[in-house]
Amino acid sequence: MSWFLRITAVWVSGEARSYPGDLPHRIGLIGSIHSRLRQLHQDQRQSMMWLSTPSSSFENKRPLDVMAGGHLIGLMMVRDHLKSQEQASRPIKWPQANRPPRNRS
Repeated sequence: MSWFLRITAVWVSGEARSYPGDLPHRIGLIGSIHSRLRQLHQDQRQSMMWLSTPSSSFENKRPLDVMAGGHLIGLMMVRDHLKSQEQASRPIKWPQANRPPRNRS
């Protein structure tokens, strides 16, 4: 069982007695970050390397440090950054009516 499912199971079971009110939101953000890392990277080592490498996108801090900073906004920043990376790597799908004209040379 993955760490995400274990944490969620503890929370749902009621074993976690005291938790911050935003815990469900934090769990959702961490789950989203985990999913996006899996989509963007071939294996776990690549994801761990990305999380451990300082980035100019986060003022030369490691994404892991931004996430662990204790603020919800840090999790949101990492999630949004990964979301933009994922969208940038997808080919643009033009709706039929808005496709650019073909070059018929």
